[in-house]
Amino acid sequence: ITWKKEIKPKEFALFTFTAHNPQPGALQWKAHQTFADGSMRHWIGERGTKEPASVTTIVPKGGATTTPAQADPAHKHP
Repeated sequence: ITWKKEIKPKEFALFTFTAHNPQPGALQWKAHQTFADGSMRHWIGERGTKEPASVTTIVPKGGATTTPAQADPAHKHP
């Protein structure tokens, strides 16, 4: 999936899609972000690295859930 949008400094954009959930477990979403000047950030690392990939945890229906802060307290939105 490729999304393209100009996002000015201090602005936020939300990109969404719909899919069928797989079996319970962790999904790692690797992303490559390209800036207007051509530089890139590669969000492909493990949790705790400088450029971690986003992780979604799929739980069985009725299973325990966590809020984003509980899942990774270091992850904060401005």
